[in-house]
Amino acid sequence: MPPEKVSAIVRGIKEKNGPSISVNSWEGYMKRKTDRKTLRDLAPLVDFFIVNEREAIQLTEVNNIAQAVRSLPAKQLVVTLGELGAIHLK
Repeated sequence: MPPEKVSAIVRGIKEKNGPSISVNSWEGYMKRKTDRKTLRDLAPLVDFFIVNEREAIQLTEVNNIAQAVRSLPAKQLVVTLGELGAIHLK
């Protein structure tokens, strides 16, 4: 689902004090600068923001995962690491 549509849905749910919300990105949405901005703007609005290591770096436009996780303003960030599992940051 395009990031703009996800943003509209999230904002609608938040207005109604709905349930917890998680957003899981997709690497295909990292190509357009507007999509990356929309996803960065969504990060603090949802309860769980889920990206893989490459997506985190692309979203934040930094060079490494340590800088990327510090740059994403998520309430709770989950960075998936493939077969190594995931990192959950509050």
